[in-house]
Amino acid sequence: YTRTRFDVDRDVVRDIQLSCDYDDGYIAWINGVEVYRSPEMPVGTPAWNTDPLVAHESSNGALPDYGTAHDVTSLGFPGLLDGENVLAVGVWNKGGVASDDLVVVPKLSINGGSIDNCLGLSNPDQLDSDGDGAGNACDADDDNDTVLDISDNCPTVANVSQANGDGDSLGNSCDSCPADAQNDVDGDGYCVGVGFSSPKLGDEDNCPAISNPNQADQDADNIGDICDNDIDGDLVDNGVDNCPLTPNPAPQANTDGDPNGDLCDCAISNNTAWASPSSVTTLRGAYEKDRCVSLICSIGGNACTSDTNCTASRSRFTWMVPTVPGGAPVLYDTLRSPTKSDFGAVATCVDSDQTDLETLDAVNPSPALVFHYLIRIENNCPTSNLNMGTNSSGVPRTGRTCP
Repeated sequence: YTRTRFDVDRDVVRDIQLSCDYDDGYIAWINGVEVYRSPEMPVGTPAWNTDPLVAHESSNGALPDYGTAHDVTSLGFPGLLDGENVLAVGVWNKGGVASDDLVVVPKLSINGGSIDNCLGLSNPDQLDSDGDGAGNACDADDDNDTVLDISDNCPTVANVSQANGDGDSLGNSCDSCPADAQNDVDGDGYCVGVGFSSPKLGDEDNCPAISNPNQADQDADNIGDICDNDIDGDLVDNGVDNCPLTPNPAPQANTDGDPNGDLCDCAISNNTAWASPSSVTTLRGAYEKDRCVSLICSIGGNACTSDTNCTASRSRFTWMVPTVPGGAPVLYDTLRSPTKSDFGAVATCVDSDQTDLETLDAVNPSPALVFHYLIRIENNCPTSNLNMGTNSSGVPRTGRTCP
């Protein structure tokens, strides 16, 4: 026989289910009332040596296979007490002393949940990592590896050897960075050394102290670009390299004396341009309704000393110098289009080759029509006038020429 106590609030009990992994037959009682008898057991009051009618093999698995749950509500509920109750289960073996195995692992569920696996100790999650019936909250060895939790370096993962390659507080079996004592100190998902497991993304972090999730390493020297003093591997430090992303060993030829060396200069003989400019990403717009130059405008119903003082509604757009101007001067074209996906033939050049960082558009869309604007940037690099940024899919935008 085996017995266990369990506490319930009788007023909230809706159903009682019993299941069991067993060999060869069993009978269950709640508070002394029989609630279930397995098909292998004969009728009548069982004796200690009652022989089951047929044999029934248990799952013999590392975790119990409880099989079909049986509804014992009608027999179990009438005798159920508010508070502490007792579940008792007897098990009998087919063949008596001739048999070499005997198994009974019962499971009682109330309202779909198991009985409390830590009596007297609150553990709402009922977590039981090793499936031994004792919840983690009250189990001295949660993973059942014979190493008590208090000294186990993987309390919920069985690891009898307690191997710990990096000497941190976690054993190899539960350490997502088993060769990294600081366990991905830069938080980029990559461990130092060899070996990793989920949730980490990889190992052999090429910048252990600086987060670099993409692990970019242009010169393949196992030092990530973000922490590499010589990204292109040409033996010239980034700070003085006139082509930091293009290998060009000393003496670093620079024909026109501009910031970029010949190998990465878009115009080797023109010191007013050395790289294509980056796109404008800071465009801001504002709609200015009928305005009066000096007093109050009469357009739109307002009083004004003279309509010559009035300025019609318009849109004002401003932007900032791009991160990489790539030369001087930098010129801007402003394009307007009725559709956001086409700045070709249907587009209009609002401004062309301007040097200031502002443009005004006096043309207003008719009702239900929307205007779309883009700023194209160019300098004296031969291909710079193609830069209108990219669309949301990363495809470079194209547009009509201006003027």
